[in-house]
Amino acid sequence: MAQSPSRVLSDAEKQLAYQIEDANVRQLRASPAVPWAGKAIPQLARTPAGRLQKSVVTQVTLLGSPGTSSPTDRQALVTRYEYATGVTVLTVIDLNAARVIDVRAEANRPTPLSTDEVQRAIALASRAIPELAIAPRSALQILSVVQSKPTSRRYGHRLVVVWREGPSPSRRVLVDLTTEQVVEANF
Repeated sequence: MAQSPSRVLSDAEKQLAYQIEDANVRQLRASPAVPWAGKAIPQLARTPAGRLQKSVVTQVTLLGSPGTSSPTDRQALVTRYEYATGVTVLTVIDLNAARVIDVRAEANRPTPLSTDEVQRAIALASRAIPELAIAPRSALQILSVVQSKPTSRRYGHRLVVVWREGPSPSRRVLVDLTTEQVVEANF
């Protein structure tokens, strides 16, 4: 059964949510009281992605259960991953008022991958297992993993496992999007 249009964010609403969130994040980064400063994982600033101050919006989601919101009650959750800090920033936007309602930040949180991150993970994994590059995307499995041990050198890194399913599954490849490297290619 298809969802009613009111239960789906339009492209214009997604763009509005992204613009409001992006402006808010820029403003917060410029302020002395960045809400995620105390949660940052310091060693990530020295990684290739950290030095570039890379961050990526991974998803924009409509909040509320089906049937509980009206067209006048539209809120979106924008999820952003900050490579330089290992922090996921969750911003709630009131789409009708075009303003930020809430901002939370959590370090080393399981965070969905963006489309660009999935493509980069496949490209990196394909260096180790070339047949992954020619496999149809529908045959590939992509799994984001979190290193939860703070003493690990990969703590807070954006780690992704890539493999091909099917009649003859491939080996699994662990890639690190923070360092743009294949970590392990034979498990």
